[in-house]
Amino acid sequence: MGGNAVTGTEFQDHVLTHELTPAGPVPTAFDPDGVYPYVSYVETSPRPVRRQYRFVALENARLRVVICPDLGGRITSLIHKGSGKEVLYAPDVIKPVRILPRFSFVAGGIAVSFPISHSPTQNEPVLSRIDRTTSRIYVTCGERELHFGMQWSVEYSLGPGDDFLTQRAVFHNPGRSAYPWMSWSNAALPSAPDTEFHFPNGEVLCHSSSLRTIDWRRAGPKRESDIKEMTLSRCRCLAGTRNEVMELWRRGGPCMGDASVRGDPGRAAQGSGDKVDAPAPRDTIARRVLDSGR
Repeated sequence: MGGNAVTGTEFQDHVLTHELTPAGPVPTAFDPDGVYPYVSYVETSPRPVRRQYRFVALENARLRVVICPDLGGRITSLIHKGSGKEVLYAPDVIKPVRILPRFSFVAGGIAVSFPISHSPTQNEPVLSRIDRTTSRIYVTCGERELHFGMQWSVEYSLGPGDDFLTQRAVFHNPGRSAYPWMSWSNAALPSAPDTEFHFPNGEVLCHSSSLRTIDWRRAGPKRESDIKEMTLSRCRCLAGTRNEVMELWRRGGPCMGDASVRGDPGRAAQGSGDKVDAPAPRDTIARRVLDSGR
């Protein structure tokens, strides 16, 4: 591929997938752990089956990025061509595990969540489209979530000489009522026992089998081998704000004990707020995906 070329290609492929058993045929509004009207799940099958998914590949001379609209618009692969290496934790098998809100969390890639953490649509098919300009290709995924009726879209773009992927999110509340919301984008990265963690100094909230606050410089884990169970570490990255949060997951604790999904910490940027009731965004590619939606 030439140094000034960038391509966007849609394709379908089969991935081994462990099927889920729903909690029941009708979702309940009284399930304290559920997200009505989405169905929760009670079991993951022990053996996988072949399932076909839609993918979109963005590619230039430096990067190849694969996006899966059938898995909530997540990035499933990011390959650095100079080294030929996969940057992300990219498992070959999709095996959901028991994590709220629907007990169907899938590790790997870069996932997008809205309006709550571990979005109900994180592993569901969403709308997608490809747009091209003279200098960039854009892939936009999004939908109107069913719980509050709010809209979200995430736009990925790549230019001919880029050695990075650009990601932009748009959130819109078309109604008159304000709702609580949260958004994050988690990147799962492969690691080893000697992988080092460099957080900003200061107080960090650690959530594992216990909840505690530590000083990261004095008591924070320095390497993956220091972490003994699945742990969420949360710090304030900007003084006086809670809008940027970094998270560290240890995938291998009692909640995610299967060997096929073990062991790769990731980092996340997360925003949260009290409402999404700003004026409608300008006529962007992301908004046009929403307007053509359900």
